Amino acid sequence: MYKQVITIMESWKKTFATQSALHNTLSRSLNNLIVITDNKQKLFDTLRNNTGFQKIALENKKVAVTQVDIEKFNELWGKSLNPFERTVTRLELAVNKAVSKFINLSAKNEVIHKEKQQEKPYPVKQRSL
Repeated sequence: MYKQVITIMESWKKTFATQSALHNTLSRSLNNLIVITDNKQKLFDTLRNNTGFQKIALENKKVAVTQVDIEKFNELWGKSLNPFERTVTRLELAVNKAVSKFINLSAKNEVIHKEKQQEKPYPVKQRSL
């Protein structure tokens, strides 16, 4: 797994935007994926028309994919985002990540704080021998 992945999808190549190539790229990216292409419109058209991506992504898993699931997938990922939508999506993901991190840290601090309160309320005197 890599934090940042850069992929080149050239329209003159036979395997320009195959579903397996895209899945391979997406599965290796943790944070950031950059796609460099010479024909953006052809890339989007190819990805919209090829329906194999969902099947490849779920190839090794025992999952049933219904038509409703495919439509939801296409609604979310099958459209190209303009720069504003991309920025808003990234911002939403960053906010969600920060909020979940804050909630996890708050819960952890609460547990530690409660454990400290359960100790004896008065100091224990040390005895000399």
